[in-house]
This record gives sequence, C-alpha cells and structure tokens, in this order.
Amino acid sequence: MINELGIPGFSFKNLAKPGINTTSAPADVSAIAATSGQDMSALSVSSAMADSKYSDFKGTEESQADLQKIVTGRINQMYNLFEKSGGRVQWTNIGRVGFQLGVDPSSSIRGSGATVAGIMSTVPIIDGKESTMAKLKELNIQDSSFGLDRGNTKQSELNMNAVIKNLRQNSDYMQNIMAGNPIFDPGGFLTKDIPYADKIKANELKNKNLMSPLGASLNDGSKPIVVATGNADQYMIDNGDKIAMATSVDSRERTFLAVQDMMA
Repeated sequence: MINELGIPGFSFKNLAKPGINTTSAPADVSAIAATSGQDMSALSVSSAMADSKYSDFKGTEESQADLQKIVTGRINQMYNLFEKSGGRVQWTNIGRVGFQLGVDPSSSIRGSGATVAGIMSTVPIIDGKESTMAKLKELNIQDSSFGLDRGNTKQSELNMNAVIKNLRQNSDYMQNIMAGNPIFDPGGFLTKDIPYADKIKANELKNKNLMSPLGASLNDGSKPIVVATGNADQYMIDNGDKIAMATSVDSRERTFLAVQDMMA
C-alpha cells in the first residue's frame, strides 16, 4: 500500500472520509505529468478532483482517475494527522484556513487555491512552527497531547488543555503567515490590526506560565496579566515580572490630551 507521506502505520485504507475514494494510488504525480504534459503547479486540487468534463487536466480520463486517487489519498493522510493531533499539525500550501476539525477534508481544500504540486510538496506546521516530515515521523502522534505531560491533578489537566488550544491556534496563525496573510484583522472601525507573529508570541508566553511548576497549582486569577498602556499597546507579563510605573504624564497620552481639551 502506497504511503505518500512515509508515516509508519498509515495507509489509505485507514483514512476513509465521507465522499472520498481512498483506494490505493497506482501511479505517481511526476509520471502522470510527464505523460500528459500537465503543469501540476497550475492544476488546482479542485480541478484534479473534478469530473473529467469539468476538469482542466490535459491527460486521459485514465490518467485523471489515477491522479484523483493520489490527490485524495494525500489529502486524507494530511487530514488524518491534523485530526489526530487535535489541530496542532497543520500544513503548508493549502491556503489560509487549511483543515478544520470535523469538516470533510476535500471540502476544506476546495476553493483554497491549493495546487497538486503544492500538496505534494507540503510540509507540516507543528505547534506554530514550520517543520519537516522527518520530525513528524519522530513524534509518532497518537493524540493531541503528544510531547506534553498532562500531570495527575485536575488543575494540571485544565492547564494542559489550555496549552493544547494555544498550540492549535499557533499552527493556524503560522498557516496564515505562510499563505501570505501575516496580519490579523479583528474587524471594526477602531480596532487595531495585529500581526499573527505577535499572537503566536502571546500564546507562547501563556503556555510558558501554564506549563511552569507554579502554573500547575495556580487558579485562573494567577495567569499572565495583560498590561495596557495609554497608547493602546498591550504587554503580557508573568508572575514575578516587575512593572516600571511612570513618574510623569506623557504629553502624548490620549487621556491626558482629552483632559487638556476639556479644560481649555
């Protein structure tokens, strides 16, 4: 059984998803490209998976059937690892949104702009960092807690669930960055755009606190504190950090300016 990703223990027959044919893939994309003259970097996944009369594929119907098996098998393998990791593993080259838990993987990919060449050269994003297939194999992922210690107390379990959520978010954030969308727009007329890189750093600080020996025994009120300055900048601090208090009012600070206007 062909295993395109080379992950031990994975085969297409174990990856059935609604609406997807996951029988064994009998050929190879480069061979199909050579015989058909098809540029796989210009062929979208959606087109490759479509019925021949709606597809832009240049080869024969038989070649397209082989290509469909390869593409659907690849997508299912990618989704299976995404799902087993609880979303901590995402993938490059499949758009800004990527896979979503509980959503048919082929539906997630359609409309993403992903190409056949893109999914065949994809690499994993693990916990918000671009990684490699070799690293993915080493991790031997069985569930969302891979590489983490849940501890043996109720609080440590709660903390670890929060850590997993933050790691999953970081992979989503990095997927946006690698898809050419580095800025998060929260919407609203007066809201401030936030670089996804900053959101990743904020989650890393949260996780540092949650995974510390002290964090395992802290309640919600002892988690990191967000300090906002008068200029709307925000900083996250941990237990033990020192805060330098201003000794005078910044003449550019908006509250100060508003008071001055009222007094004028």
